[in-house]
Amino acid sequence: MTGPLYRLGGFCSRHHWPVIGAWLVAVIAIALIANAAGEKTSDNLSLPGTGSTNAQNLLKDHLPSQAYGTNPVVLEASSGKLTDSKNKKAVKATVDSLKKAPGVERAVSPLGKAGKVALSKDKKIGYISVTLKDGPSDLTDEDAEAIIDAESPATDGGLTVATGGYLGQAVSESNTESSEAIGLAAAVVILLFAFGTVTAMLLPIVTAVLGLVASLALIKLLGHVVDVPSVAPTLATMIGLGVGIDYALFIVTRHKLQLRAGMDMGESISRATATAGGAVVFAGITVVIALVSLLASGIPFVGNMGYSAAVAVLVAVMAATTLLPAASSSRSPSRS
Repeated sequence: MTGPLYRLGGFCSRHHWPVIGAWLVAVIAIALIANAAGEKTSDNLSLPGTGSTNAQNLLKDHLPSQAYGTNPVVLEASSGKLTDSKNKKAVKATVDSLKKAPGVERAVSPLGKAGKVALSKDKKIGYISVTLKDGPSDLTDEDAEAIIDAESPATDGGLTVATGGYLGQAVSESNTESSEAIGLAAAVVILLFAFGTVTAMLLPIVTAVLGLVASLALIKLLGHVVDVPSVAPTLATMIGLGVGIDYALFIVTRHKLQLRAGMDMGESISRATATAGGAVVFAGITVVIALVSLLASGIPFVGNMGYSAAVAVLVAVMAATTLLPAASSSRSPSRS
């Protein structure tokens, strides 16, 4: 592996601007294609061979309309009670709207006889029991948004609305931006202390971020071919940033030590890619094998998360062994 990596590092060093340009064009193109294709995820939480899955299959075969349970659409009156004339009209209009929404099997009003148990004692809060035709793994984001839009008569009527069940989960997004920002800020501070210069610190950060953007776009596209859990991008972000910075750090550290020893810039990049880069490739392959091996767990959700996260690791290895040598060579030796 040392010989090919040495030649790869030397090639990327000598043709640094074309390599950097190719990476930028590829990342932008993949990101644009992924955004145009849209996101498609599938949270298959079944456990094959277990009693719960067998019971679910029986319900699908004999009671399909009740196989997936109900999704509560909670309504709260901002003034008065839900049984008041104005609020009652808003509730009825919402129920009628939900029944017409695509993918809805039935909607039970809390003001009717069948749904009276869904109305609080003070009659200020109640929920519409919504049964969907699709289960959690089959419900698309588009269908979920269409059903949520059908709740508009309630909000237009002055009611406070909240959606639960797997319908509400399908349109809810976890806010991970703050944690990612904290992680990047911590990495910047640590690398700045480690290298002492801003330019050297930026190499691992930029390489990891570009690799992460490409990884998330590829995972989004992957969702159109195989099952990709909704939490896969979050997991890929955490793993991708971690290994991306770590792998780049290996190579940059070796490169700086060789430069301090008086080695030529081009030769140093080639050797760092061949030596530290070899450790990066080996470590990356090990992590990918471990993640893909989660498919052997027999739990679809866990296995799907594994191969989705493996994409981020593969891209991080590619970025560390191609983009990083090119970016290192594009800088002046005096600043290395």
